[in-house]
Amino acid sequence: MTRSIPEPAFLQAERRSLLGPALIALGLVGVAFLVVTRFFPPGKVDVDYVRTKLLATETTFKSQSIVVGSDQVQDVLFVATTVRIRNGLHGPITLDDFSLTYSDFNKGSSSIRAVQKSDLPNLQVTFPALKPLLVQPLSRDTIVEAGKSIQSTLLFSIPVSKDAWSYRKSAIIKVDVYHHDSLYVWIPQPPVLERK
Repeated sequence: MTRSIPEPAFLQAERRSLLGPALIALGLVGVAFLVVTRFFPPGKVDVDYVRTKLLATETTFKSQSIVVGSDQVQDVLFVATTVRIRNGLHGPITLDDFSLTYSDFNKGSSSIRAVQKSDLPNLQVTFPALKPLLVQPLSRDTIVEAGKSIQSTLLFSIPVSKDAWSYRKSAIIKVDVYHHDSLYVWIPQPPVLERK
């Protein structure tokens, strides 16, 4: 009698679905995200006004030409405003550009870009009284590290007299930040109180 040997059968473990553990992992990540955002909310970037110093200049253009006319006087007011920018985010920010929107009661409003840091040496030669106003000028592409703040001065050249500035309607500085919303700060009407 011959005996037949049965063919070996390899038992394979039942395949488990990975769907259950994947859903549990996603649920835990979601709960962790909610806990972090609830107890550690993301910070923000903000700007504060510190002080403003003014330098009023008057330039007379002399002319003896019949075509151009008589001497012409031009008022230029240099507005040196110090601001403090705080970065409460978890990563660094880079400052892009700075502008001032000036409104008066007669001519409406105009927007003026801040004087570039590279132009300051020539201006200080022409107007030496500017130098003490610009101890720490703020430049474009300045990086503010996470959790840090900087305090620097912006210079604006406005074709108005000091009296016109004093009786302005408003003056708002706009700070553009790469990949973030712009920041705004109002320059208060005189008398200006310095904040320490």
